[in-house]
Amino acid sequence: MKTAAKRRWSAFGGIAFLLVVLAVGLLQGRREPPLLRIGDITPRHNFSIARIQGALDHDPIKLRDGGVLLSVNDGTGTLAVFVESNPDGVSARRGALVSAEGDLFIGAGANRRMRVLSAADVTISGGSRAAGWAERSGELVTARGTVARVWRAPTGSKAPSRIRLVADVGAIDVVHWLDGVPVFEPGDAVEVTGVVNLYENEVRIKLTSPANARLLN
Repeated sequence: MKTAAKRRWSAFGGIAFLLVVLAVGLLQGRREPPLLRIGDITPRHNFSIARIQGALDHDPIKLRDGGVLLSVNDGTGTLAVFVESNPDGVSARRGALVSAEGDLFIGAGANRRMRVLSAADVTISGGSRAAGWAERSGELVTARGTVARVWRAPTGSKAPSRIRLVADVGAIDVVHWLDGVPVFEPGDAVEVTGVVNLYENEVRIKLTSPANARLLN
């Protein structure tokens, strides 16, 4: 009798162990993939599942195969995100904040891209909230964010120098015609204070003093 009881308890223990292993496997399968900075994506991430966040460099591009292409910039780099199905579910404009989850592929020349199976794996945090600043043209505002790109105007040019900032309000350009502005690089965390400027229906921040742009890190 004791031997039979031991066998039953042993069988019960084995089943319980398998159930625990199965539950752990299911929980791991549901675990959200890690959030990666685009600039940190390397060949070792090839074929892995990851999550990225950033701002749209331009409006989504509809593809002939029925998908949609998103160009996402998080201040450390730009990633081409291909959404394969339900492109109508991706409704956003340039500057909107985006979170996407999908498979990473790194090709020749460290060409990085992400494949997302469905628009359900893409979250759009509304349009760029900076667009709502159009009504505040001429007002002084402060924005904090990560430098995505820097354009330095040639000496004597009438065009402004520009700093593309990925901020909590979305992507926005900071423009200036000033000398002595700190030299920022992509990936720098910065704070800028300037006047809301509307140019060809695009909201920008016009820097009025070099002292109003500073490095945070």
